[in-house]
Amino acid sequence: MEQGQRAAVKLASSFYGRPQSLGEVSCVVTESQDPNWHHLDEARPRWWHYLNIVPLVAHLNQKLDKRAYRYLPVELEPGPLESKAIEHYRRGRFAQGYACARLGAFLALPPRGDRTLGRPHDPDRALWFCASALLSLRPISAVPFAIDTLNRNVIPILESHQSSITPLTAARLIIELGVYLRDYGLYSDAIRCSHLASQYFSDMDNPVERGLRARIAQHGAISAMATRSPSSLDLLDEARAIDGGQLYVEGRANDALWRARHILSGSHSDVDESRDLIKYLYRMKEQKQVAPWTYAEALWTDAEWNLTTGNSSRAYEIVAHGRDLFQNAGIVPTAVLSPHCVQSFKEKYPRDLYVSPRRPEGLGNLPLLTQRILAMLPAPVKAIP
Repeated sequence: MEQGQRAAVKLASSFYGRPQSLGEVSCVVTESQDPNWHHLDEARPRWWHYLNIVPLVAHLNQKLDKRAYRYLPVELEPGPLESKAIEHYRRGRFAQGYACARLGAFLALPPRGDRTLGRPHDPDRALWFCASALLSLRPISAVPFAIDTLNRNVIPILESHQSSITPLTAARLIIELGVYLRDYGLYSDAIRCSHLASQYFSDMDNPVERGLRARIAQHGAISAMATRSPSSLDLLDEARAIDGGQLYVEGRANDALWRARHILSGSHSDVDESRDLIKYLYRMKEQKQVAPWTYAEALWTDAEWNLTTGNSSRAYEIVAHGRDLFQNAGIVPTAVLSPHCVQSFKEKYPRDLYVSPRRPEGLGNLPLLTQRILAMLPAPVKAIP
């Protein structure tokens, strides 16, 4: 056994064994059992660290070693890897989604400059994969993995290939960084990121751009709600208008969730409308159109509705179910619950329920890295007012 291997494998196995329903580590690409460990940076001599290894089935690992003179299998092409990352995300397999995206980033732009037969190096695609990796890490609050992605992929890409980065990719990266800041209570910084990201859009009729612009509006609404700003509902309406009422799947679910939260925040006279929105979310879940993260947040919202309307026993039952769902999937909640609800739920479940907002210190040096990255990005399409 090589130096550091035992400790690295132990920590990585704990991470990639999530959610608990998996029971054991599987290949992040094929989902087959008994995978090998692939070293992301493929350094020679190789080094063992839990942040540098991902579970990959043996035959794919071997194909990577021969990619200079043999074509890679279709599973390791950029399109299928991105699709697999999204599939994992929507199934609540966030660690596996991250791994597919991070692997894609290293393959699109290998640190050693390794050649891949039939595939040129693609810094822009590598940075897009980094944004996807950050997206998958947020629900499980895996900040060390996010910081490692910034240090070993994002910053080196921008240092050497800034001119190759497209405005759309730059905007997406800014969005993903901004929502980390928002999740941990840095609302002003998050809003500034949203404003900056919007300057990279060309206002073309591009479905990807529309989706990103809708996300900016939605995330702005969430920040506004957290700061008790009256603009939250206007921003949710703006997100709908941008996407013509046809928000991407996660967007539709988030729209219902945060409209329900807006009503329960005391900004609306008819709290029963929030219950209708929650029921709509439950129907979406039955149709497999709600990510586990959003569904778990919907449970908190349903619990608050029950508490608000006087049905505390039902509220506690829902919280218990939501707590188990969060714990089994490793999800860290971010719902902005009222102080009354937070206190009530903590009194009922004092030892193992966590519903308070995450704190900025939990981000480590990610905010400083974000500032550095924003300064390294290519200039936006539009002038910043």
